[in-house]
Amino acid sequence: MKNFRTKRLLAMVIAAVTVFCCFPAGGAAAKTQEGAFTYEEVEGGVKIVATTAETPHVVIPETLGGKPVVELGNYLFDKSNYRKKLESVTLPEGLQIIGDGVFSNCENLTEVNIPSTVTKIGNQAFESCGVSRVELPEGIASVGLGAFRWSKLESLQIPASLTKIGMVAFVGCNELKELTVAKGHPLYTSVNNCVIDGTKTLVMGCNASVIPEDGSVTAIGAHAFRNLSFETFTVPSCITEIGEAAFAQCDLKEIVLSEGLQTIGREAFGNCRYLESVKLPASVKTVESDAFSMCEALREVELSSGLEYMGELAFAHCDNLVSVKIPEGVTSIGNLAFSGAALEELVLPGTLKTIGYGAFSECENLKTVKIPAAVAEIQGNVFGLCTSLTDIYCEAASQPSGWSEDWLTDCSAEVHWNAVSSLKPGDLNSDGKITAIDYAMVKRYVLKGTGLDDAQKSAADINGDGKINSIDYAFVKKHVLGTYTIKW
Repeated sequence: MKNFRTKRLLAMVIAAVTVFCCFPAGGAAAKTQEGAFTYEEVEGGVKIVATTAETPHVVIPETLGGKPVVELGNYLFDKSNYRKKLESVTLPEGLQIIGDGVFSNCENLTEVNIPSTVTKIGNQAFESCGVSRVELPEGIASVGLGAFRWSKLESLQIPASLTKIGMVAFVGCNELKELTVAKGHPLYTSVNNCVIDGTKTLVMGCNASVIPEDGSVTAIGAHAFRNLSFETFTVPSCITEIGEAAFAQCDLKEIVLSEGLQTIGREAFGNCRYLESVKLPASVKTVESDAFSMCEALREVELSSGLEYMGELAFAHCDNLVSVKIPEGVTSIGNLAFSGAALEELVLPGTLKTIGYGAFSECENLKTVKIPAAVAEIQGNVFGLCTSLTDIYCEAASQPSGWSEDWLTDCSAEVHWNAVSSLKPGDLNSDGKITAIDYAMVKRYVLKGTGLDDAQKSAADINGDGKINSIDYAFVKKHVLGTYTIKW
């Protein structure tokens, strides 16, 4: 009896295992192959999950297994054997979803139709493919992240049904010359090849965009022109804000920023490797983190006289940025703001109160620096690995309590306290020499009455008459030109 029960129990276990093995692991749908396509059943029809089609011209069937093809599975053609081979694809009516990365990296794919039944195009579906024309059907509801990024699109109309557009969906489409929005769209309008939302933000642009100056646009949104190529671009005076990464990684040689601009967002011009000079209008108050980081050709920066805040890594790793004068009014410099820049000369404003961690670290060409008395907080490693820095002149009598004990980490420069009177006639930036920078500082003060602290005013009064005027900057100019010598 005992043996009988044991055998019966064993038979039940085997039967259970056999039944369990009839179902795919994890509840996955069963896959079936028909011709060159492998598919699985989904709601409303079937989804193609794999293909062995060898031709460069692929026709997707309307049905498989007697059921309509409603979906193309993720990364269907993003395979090494299709990236160079695939040239055209015909999609069937009835198709509803084009999955993530279906045609991504198919660089020779130039012809594909989007059926009127498609409601969703997934993330990176056509990224880096060769398609130049795509008509998005009325009825499509969403286009995913990076869906057409770096493709060859030449024109695009956003239908009224398309209300969900993923981040950077059309970024880097340098061939795009016509960008419009269908009438009656609930979220967007288009003017001059600019897509504009209800908050007057330009959310998408192209190489042919011209920003309207009638007040219908007041901000450039995140990623709006990212990865595009411009010889020059003018931001008109109606724009008060440039959003996150708006021009990041653009092949941009010149940017003209107009008075009226107040905020330059995070990474707004990050990694614009051909940008050579930047002049911020007086209206700019905020430069956010990474705003101009890794602009390796940037040589000249004229900061705004109204600037109040400079975020972390704002000008970090600008390999050719030799000189910068941070204007009076700036109270805070963020972490690593100029880290790795090629700075040889640095002028800090008397209004400065806070210097963030590593703000000038790895500035290997920097030789001398003066820190104003108003600086109450300095974080660690501010001048770390500044291998040429020999002297730091501090106006404070001794190290303020708000300065980190690690502020001089990896820095061997000699610190001079109570250095208010250390400025010599004509040497306004305390770098030990009189240059065109000193001349410009004196002349600016004479013309505008701003930009110098008390110690600099003393150094600017070359003839010692208690006034700073054109006579003084004439002396400095002659010294710079070599026709006169200011004696120390």
